[in-house]
Amino acid sequence: MDRPDRQRLIELLIDEVRRATKTSTDEGPLCALTRALVVTALADHAGITERQGRDAFTTVGPTDPAVTEVDHLQYSLNEGPCVEAVYQDAVMTSSDVADDQRWPRWGPKAAQLGIRSVLSVHLFTSGRSFGALNMYRATPHSYTTEDLDLARVAGAQASVLLAYRRNDVNLIKAVDARHRIGIAQGIIMQRYNVDATQSFSVLRRLSQQLNQKLSDIASYVVDNRALPPTPGAHLHLDQP
Repeated sequence: MDRPDRQRLIELLIDEVRRATKTSTDEGPLCALTRALVVTALADHAGITERQGRDAFTTVGPTDPAVTEVDHLQYSLNEGPCVEAVYQDAVMTSSDVADDQRWPRWGPKAAQLGIRSVLSVHLFTSGRSFGALNMYRATPHSYTTEDLDLARVAGAQASVLLAYRRNDVNLIKAVDARHRIGIAQGIIMQRYNVDATQSFSVLRRLSQQLNQKLSDIASYVVDNRALPPTPGAHLHLDQP
């Protein structure tokens, strides 16, 4: 993904979170987020697995029927990247699901449905797993470090949108600090045209300079859409 597309993705994701925090409790912002992943070429298809109860799942915000079909196949088999990502604090990837031995039943059937590679991001709040953001490609694809960084940022936005869709005040307040860090990274990436690694370095440097927790710095950025002031010093952003 080139720089303009990356910037566009971040802008679209942040806009949808802003919109959701003001008005939305429906599926519209989630659909907008998954469409943004397709429009900016991070995926050919995208959707969100929402965990309902202990072992029940549903798909929300799918970009097309293929997402729902390939997701539901995972739910019925209890096998596949989005199911695994719900339970594991991880980003799951497969460059070619047709030959991936982790999912011997789901992978070949997914390939028959036109899905060949996948990237799934665990969505969670403090101590609670509640879904996964799933990005599918129609061809085999080797995911880059930047793909993974952008997926984590997108997952942070998705977790907030899912909490607002549920209209659960406690869940909204409990959005995990790591997701708030991801949201702050997105804001910094948008404003200063840096990548995910550099945006995290900015947060870490501010944490050290101000002697505050990284999550507190992230909360400031999220709440104020700006970096906190650094008395007596100017923070220099390392440009790529």
